[in-house]
Amino acid sequence: MTDWKAKSIGAKCPKCGEAISHLLYYNDGVTRQFFELGYGPLRLPEGEPRYSDVQFIDDGHFHDYDCPKCGETLFHSEDDAMKFLRSGWIMCLTAIVRADGFIVGLVREGERGYYPMSSYGHFKTYEEAQKFADNYNEKLGVPPKEACEIVLRSMRRDTPAREDVPDSD
Repeated sequence: MTDWKAKSIGAKCPKCGEAISHLLYYNDGVTRQFFELGYGPLRLPEGEPRYSDVQFIDDGHFHDYDCPKCGETLFHSEDDAMKFLRSGWIMCLTAIVRADGFIVGLVREGERGYYPMSSYGHFKTYEEAQKFADNYNEKLGVPPKEACEIVLRSMRRDTPAREDVPDSD
């Protein structure tokens, strides 16, 4: 077993220990927003910071990033909040066969299936696609053996299915 990161999606709150994928952002005590990297089901660690629509909350906080589970303030700066959220990503890319060649797919730890990432390019051979995936995984700090294990676990029937795609059984 490697020790490169925790084996879960979502960073663990240092106050309550729960795995979380977003923080609640409070500004001047009158707004509350979700703060995350990227958007929707394809949040990526290199994604741009994104704030959800504003909700009015009159609680007196000023530039706080709070745990959505316990409500404790964890950070006061966007940079610290981004570093924290990035710490919880366990994912890798793998080559995927398509009718017109190959693409890479994003596989997330703890989820069955993958997300097609055709925006990363189309490849003529499996080797080209897998080389791209291996290089990307290396940048994320995911060793080849661990990437292979993440992909294999994503195929297990006892792994929870992605919520946005109906189970094909």
